[in-house]
Amino acid sequence: MTIDFSDASRIVCYFTNWSQYRSGEAKFLPANIDMIRCTHVMYAYAKPEGLNIKPTQPNDESTPRVEGLYSRLMKVRRKNPNVKVLLSVGGRKVGPKPFAPVVKSEDAMSTFAKNVISFLRKRQFDGLDMAWEYPEDSDKSKFQNLMEEIMKAFEREASRTGKERLLLSVAVPPFKSQIDDGYDVEDLSRTVDFMSIRSFDFHGDWSSGVGFNSPLYAHPDESGEETQHNVDWVARYYVSLGAPKSLLNIGIPTYARTFTLKDPDRHSVGSPFRGKGRAGPLTKEAGILAYFEVCNIMGESEVIKVASQRNYYAVQDGQWVGFEGVESVNAKACYAAQNGYGGILIWSSDLDDFEDTECKQGVDPLLKAAHEAINDPSSECEEEEDEPITTKRRGTTSTTPRPETITEAPVSDYYRTICYFTNWSQFRKGKGKFLPENINPNLCSHIIYASAKLERLDLQPVEENEDSTESKEGMYAQVIKLKEKNPNIKVLLSVGGSYLGSDPFKPVVESLEDMSLFASNVASFLRKREFDGLDMDWQYPADILTTPEDKPKFQHLMEELMKEFEREAKKTSKTRLMLTLAGAPDKENIDKSYYLANLSRIVDFITIMSFDLHGAWEDVVGFNSPLYSHPDEQDPASQLCVDWIAKYYVSLGAPKELLNIGIATYGRSFKLKDPEKHTVLSAAIGKGNAGPITEEEGIMAYFE
Repeated sequence: MTIDFSDASRIVCYFTNWSQYRSGEAKFLPANIDMIRCTHVMYAYAKPEGLNIKPTQPNDESTPRVEGLYSRLMKVRRKNPNVKVLLSVGGRKVGPKPFAPVVKSEDAMSTFAKNVISFLRKRQFDGLDMAWEYPEDSDKSKFQNLMEEIMKAFEREASRTGKERLLLSVAVPPFKSQIDDGYDVEDLSRTVDFMSIRSFDFHGDWSSGVGFNSPLYAHPDESGEETQHNVDWVARYYVSLGAPKSLLNIGIPTYARTFTLKDPDRHSVGSPFRGKGRAGPLTKEAGILAYFEVCNIMGESEVIKVASQRNYYAVQDGQWVGFEGVESVNAKACYAAQNGYGGILIWSSDLDDFEDTECKQGVDPLLKAAHEAINDPSSECEEEEDEPITTKRRGTTSTTPRPETITEAPVSDYYRTICYFTNWSQFRKGKGKFLPENINPNLCSHIIYASAKLERLDLQPVEENEDSTESKEGMYAQVIKLKEKNPNIKVLLSVGGSYLGSDPFKPVVESLEDMSLFASNVASFLRKREFDGLDMDWQYPADILTTPEDKPKFQHLMEELMKEFEREAKKTSKTRLMLTLAGAPDKENIDKSYYLANLSRIVDFITIMSFDLHGAWEDVVGFNSPLYSHPDEQDPASQLCVDWIAKYYVSLGAPKELLNIGIATYGRSFKLKDPEKHTVLSAAIGKGNAGPITEEEGIMAYFE
């Protein structure tokens, strides 16, 4: 059976190479992995050794006599060739020390990256999962540089060999101090394919009282730093630091954290404990139980549901077991889906009831519950009373109602509404005259001032009244003044546009030195006039970047602009200037102009100019911006609609939440060949009459 995951949420399943050593029914091998429900399988772990990566178990690699686990895993993927299998390097037992030689210098990082590629390709892995646990403050910039070096090496190798680029992901910590010390989250987000939040181990024997391994929300009695120890808080924190939700996977554990209570009669969340809970008979590690062990010991245990945290605990013989059941896993996956996160990670496949030996809920019940919830975001996650519910039952809580997901998104997660202001609209007559004072700053999240022009390696105003003079306030200043009415609004300057065309960009992309100087000049121009960023509206790179060798020039230009914006922000301690793109609405220009997956890691957002899809350049009538294609249209005409072009951007690697859908406030008009034939696709003989105010044939403003 083959599953196409192109439109599915990620389900990242970890396989641990030490689970092969468990006894009896707990022994877990590659053949036990569910290749149908998992979209990505992470093999944990390899280790750094010098500037190489090495296996951690003697049977990871094949020998002439015995097939290794690497090879066996690759065989299992034949069940579904669309599954991506990555090698995870690091982990808790490896720790941070072996990474020190790797980040010692740029040369060391470069050598390590090349060696990683050789190791992965030889063993048929699809990429690398970086699980350095965890970079400290002194490693922060080094870690970022390492990840950038690895991604560059992956891209170069793919370009050179014609192979699909190796994936690069990162497993990131759940605690604020670890995040702040080790990661520049915004930069990292532009470097990796996705980030898996290890949103578990929030509580354990290091805690002041008993608590859940992976609570979805904080407990009502928690205060201070304790309120940060939950899935919801840490996921939102990553987003606040600049990680796109679509890049983040929410971690879901398949194991319980256990405690030995100080007083068996006091067992509510936060109660005191003596130490770790007893080891399970199969996992044999104090303080932890696999899900199949939880099912086995529950019997007549008292099971208590803490609805506020979407979790359960069982109490038996002084043991406190905080576990994930079908409902709590469902809640986390539902939370991820309904809040727009890119997926989930399952830690780990070997701790689920993978053989249905104890829980009697079918094979892999937790993975199954997560898979169903995240791939059915339209299903409602029911609201629950925020009160504990105590039950006694045998087995698990598989018959209770599905728990609810999130309530309301934070203010910072509003949708973008990008409003373009055109500097030529001031010259219209009468009621058509439009000035900065006519913009409603409370309806727009971003205003884009269109447009500036290029003169060699500098930006320049287009109109004489844009810069202020001693006697008159310019248009730039008038638009910036709108921030007094709404301080949260962002005002960007657009460079380019259809009138400017492509030729003025030629000098800018002649060399990296020219790009660097241009970027520096842009930053100065924007800061002097108090703009918040640059909107790149080059229409379109394909016009002059006509050969495959030219295509990377636009990518390099955008990278150079972002690097300069970051350098300038660091040097001045100001908020970084934004960088956005006005993207082409047709397949030909997209294909010739953009490396969308790479571009998406650089810009703050992409606005699809999804209009001008039909006009008088065609010999039939059609809508300016149809949402869907007409039933009578065939390719390539059927591609000229909002839906097709938006999906095409996504298929090329642009995260949906980075994309803005273009909406036109003007109509396209035609002169009909036969006034009696006016259905869509009827014959046209030219542009429609000009409007009385806009005075341009083929176009009418909404008021006209």
